[in-house]
Amino acid sequence: MSSTVAYFGHDYCNLRRLVLEYSGFNVKYCGLSISTLMNELRSSPVEALLIDGESEEVVSQVLGLIHAQSSAPTVLFASTAESSAPGFDAAIPPYTLPGDWVRLIATAIEGAKNTGDLKVEKSKQSREPLRVNNVRKKAAAAAAGQPRALFARRSR
Repeated sequence: MSSTVAYFGHDYCNLRRLVLEYSGFNVKYCGLSISTLMNELRSSPVEALLIDGESEEVVSQVLGLIHAQSSAPTVLFASTAESSAPGFDAAIPPYTLPGDWVRLIATAIEGAKNTGDLKVEKSKQSREPLRVNNVRKKAAAAAAGQPRALFARRSR
Protein backbone atom coordinates (compact mmCIF):
# COMPACT_ATOMS: atom_id res chain seq x y z
CA MET A 1 0.00 0.00 0.00
CA SER A 2 1.36 3.42 -0.89
CA SER A 3 1.83 6.24 1.60
CA THR A 4 -0.07 9.48 1.09
CA VAL A 5 1.90 12.69 1.53
CA ALA A 6 0.95 16.35 1.16
CA TYR A 7 3.46 18.68 -0.52
CA PHE A 8 3.36 22.42 0.18
CA GLY A 9 5.56 24.86 -1.74
CA HIS A 10 7.12 25.24 -5.15
CA ASP A 11 7.96 22.11 -7.07
CA TYR A 12 9.85 23.37 -10.06
CA CYS A 13 9.32 21.11 -13.09
CA ASN A 14 7.29 18.75 -10.85
CA LEU A 15 10.55 16.95 -10.05
CA ARG A 16 9.82 16.09 -6.43
CA ARG A 17 6.26 15.08 -7.15
CA LEU A 18 7.32 12.82 -10.04
CA VAL A 19 10.08 11.17 -7.99
CA LEU A 20 7.70 10.59 -5.09
CA GLU A 21 5.00 9.13 -7.34
CA TYR A 22 7.53 6.90 -9.11
CA SER A 23 8.67 5.68 -5.68
CA GLY A 24 5.12 4.65 -4.81
CA PHE A 25 3.85 7.66 -2.86
CA ASN A 26 0.43 9.20 -3.43
CA VAL A 27 1.13 12.97 -3.55
CA LYS A 28 -1.40 15.67 -2.74
CA TYR A 29 0.19 18.77 -4.27
CA CYS A 30 -0.96 22.02 -2.63
CA GLY A 31 1.33 24.56 -4.28
CA LEU A 32 1.54 27.70 -2.16
CA SER A 33 -2.13 27.65 -1.19
CA ILE A 34 -2.59 27.40 2.57
CA SER A 35 -6.34 26.88 2.11
CA THR A 36 -5.70 23.94 -0.26
CA LEU A 37 -3.30 22.41 2.26
CA MET A 38 -5.80 22.78 5.11
CA ASN A 39 -8.59 21.28 2.95
CA GLU A 40 -6.37 18.31 2.08
CA LEU A 41 -5.56 17.73 5.76
CA ARG A 42 -9.24 17.88 6.71
CA SER A 43 -10.50 15.71 3.84
CA SER A 44 -8.26 12.68 4.34
CA PRO A 45 -5.30 11.77 6.52
CA VAL A 46 -1.74 12.01 5.20
CA GLU A 47 1.23 10.04 6.46
CA ALA A 48 3.71 12.90 6.01
CA LEU A 49 3.74 16.60 5.25
CA LEU A 50 6.50 17.80 2.92
CA ILE A 51 7.33 21.50 2.83
CA ASP A 52 9.62 23.43 0.52
CA GLY A 53 11.74 25.77 2.64
CA GLU A 54 12.32 28.48 0.04
CA SER A 55 10.38 31.11 2.00
CA GLU A 56 11.14 30.89 5.72
CA GLU A 57 8.32 33.29 6.59
CA VAL A 58 5.72 31.13 4.85
CA VAL A 59 7.23 27.96 6.34
CA SER A 60 6.94 29.22 9.91
CA GLN A 61 3.36 30.36 9.31
CA VAL A 62 2.33 27.06 7.73
CA LEU A 63 4.11 24.92 10.33
CA GLY A 64 1.91 26.24 13.15
CA LEU A 65 -1.24 25.55 11.17
CA ILE A 66 -0.08 22.07 10.21
CA HIS A 67 0.69 21.02 13.78
CA ALA A 68 -2.82 22.10 14.81
CA GLN A 69 -4.41 19.95 12.06
CA SER A 70 -2.21 16.85 11.85
CA SER A 71 0.20 14.73 13.85
CA ALA A 72 1.89 13.38 10.70
CA PRO A 73 5.67 13.84 10.51
CA THR A 74 6.81 17.06 8.82
CA VAL A 75 9.74 17.05 6.41
CA LEU A 76 11.50 20.23 5.28
CA PHE A 77 13.22 20.54 1.92
CA ALA A 78 15.77 23.08 3.19
CA SER A 79 16.68 25.97 0.92
CA THR A 80 20.26 26.29 2.20
CA ALA A 81 22.71 23.94 3.86
CA GLU A 82 22.68 26.19 6.93
CA SER A 83 18.89 26.07 7.30
CA SER A 84 17.77 25.00 10.73
CA ALA A 85 14.66 22.90 11.03
CA PRO A 86 13.02 23.58 14.39
CA GLY A 87 9.58 22.00 14.56
CA PHE A 88 10.30 19.51 11.74
CA ASP A 89 10.78 15.78 12.11
CA ALA A 90 13.23 15.62 9.21
CA ALA A 91 15.26 18.03 7.09
CA ILE A 92 16.61 17.46 3.59
CA PRO A 93 19.55 19.67 2.60
CA PRO A 94 19.81 21.08 -0.91
CA TYR A 95 21.44 18.94 -3.62
CA THR A 96 20.49 15.72 -1.87
CA LEU A 97 20.07 12.86 -4.31
CA PRO A 98 16.43 11.87 -4.85
CA GLY A 99 17.01 8.31 -3.65
CA ASP A 100 18.38 9.64 -0.37
CA TRP A 101 15.49 12.00 0.33
CA VAL A 102 12.93 9.35 -0.62
CA ARG A 103 14.52 7.04 1.95
CA LEU A 104 14.50 9.83 4.55
CA ILE A 105 10.77 10.46 3.98
CA ALA A 106 10.06 6.72 4.21
CA THR A 107 12.08 6.56 7.44
CA ALA A 108 10.12 9.48 8.93
CA ILE A 109 6.82 7.78 8.04
CA GLU A 110 7.99 4.45 9.43
CA GLY A 111 9.17 6.16 12.63
CA ALA A 112 5.75 7.74 13.07
CA LYS A 113 4.07 4.36 12.59
CA ASN A 114 6.38 2.69 15.11
CA THR A 115 5.99 5.35 17.82
CA GLY A 116 2.34 6.03 17.13
CA ASP A 117 2.76 9.79 17.24
CA LEU A 118 6.04 11.67 16.77
CA LYS A 119 4.60 14.89 18.19
CA VAL A 120 4.09 13.27 21.60
CA GLU A 121 7.62 11.91 21.56
CA LYS A 122 9.07 15.29 20.59
CA SER A 123 7.33 17.02 23.52
CA LYS A 124 8.98 14.60 25.97
CA GLN A 125 12.48 15.19 24.70
CA SER A 126 14.11 17.65 22.38
CA ARG A 127 15.61 15.84 19.43
CA GLU A 128 17.33 16.88 16.26
CA PRO A 129 15.46 16.34 13.01
CA LEU A 130 16.48 13.33 10.94
CA ARG A 131 19.28 14.11 8.55
CA VAL A 132 20.15 12.35 5.32
CA ASN A 133 23.47 11.11 6.71
CA ASN A 134 21.68 9.37 9.59
CA VAL A 135 19.38 7.60 7.13
CA ARG A 136 22.37 6.48 5.06
CA LYS A 137 24.01 5.02 8.19
CA LYS A 138 20.82 3.18 9.19
CA ALA A 139 20.34 1.83 5.68
CA ALA A 140 23.97 0.66 5.55
CA ALA A 141 23.66 -1.01 8.95
CA ALA A 142 20.42 -2.76 7.93
CA ALA A 143 21.94 -3.98 4.67
CA ALA A 144 25.20 -5.20 6.22
CA GLY A 145 25.62 -8.79 5.21
CA GLN A 146 22.36 -8.78 3.28
CA PRO A 147 22.78 -7.31 -0.19
CA ARG A 148 19.29 -6.27 -1.27
CA ALA A 149 17.61 -3.30 -2.86
CA LEU A 150 15.92 -0.80 -0.55
CA PHE A 151 13.27 -0.02 -3.15
CA ALA A 152 11.93 -2.38 -5.75
CA ARG A 153 11.46 -1.07 -9.27
CA ARG A 154 7.92 -0.73 -10.46
CA SER A 155 7.01 -3.13 -13.23
CA ARG A 156 5.37 -1.66 -16.29
